[in-house]
Amino acid sequence: MKKTSIVILGLFLLLSLNCSSVTSHKPVGVNDTEHASLFEGSWAHEDGIIFFRKLDDGKLVGAVVEWKEKKFCLETMELVVTKIGDTHLVNLLVNENKHLPAWYFGRYTFDEKFETMVVYPPNVEQFEKAISSGSLAGKLEKDKTSIEIYLESNKPDLMDLLLKEGSANYFDTEKVTILKRIGKYEQTK
Repeated sequence: MKKTSIVILGLFLLLSLNCSSVTSHKPVGVNDTEHASLFEGSWAHEDGIIFFRKLDDGKLVGAVVEWKEKKFCLETMELVVTKIGDTHLVNLLVNENKHLPAWYFGRYTFDEKFETMVVYPPNVEQFEKAISSGSLAGKLEKDKTSIEIYLESNKPDLMDLLLKEGSANYFDTEKVTILKRIGKYEQTK
């Protein structure tokens, strides 16, 4: 996985260096445009700064600047904010091939002032168990150092599973990403 992908995905979903991951063919959950507005602004992370703007359709555009080949390069990403019950999720499109989209997702929380965001990546082992037991439809690809999980459907089985069992077990509470708000954008039309 190239450095840019690690930085961008690491900001949100903390893909470990062995690249174990859980993806879906579409955003997980139902759109939550109200919470998407809470992302707008600039956020600091240990690897840099990320910027978010909400589009008219409720989606988010994120951007990071990185140093590459002796110049600064802007990397952008498409995100969708969703929810399942009381669980808030952020989904990141990483494969723009329309025939096989891949959305990474993670659970997020804000502090009471909406100045700190904590993002929890999927617990790969829990999703592996759910697929192996038949609770979720998906494909598993394993090698010696990683597990790649591709969820084939997220409605209704994934939503039902998270509502029934709760999301706590399905998201890693140890490998979190913490972002601190450093700027807000004025709402413009």
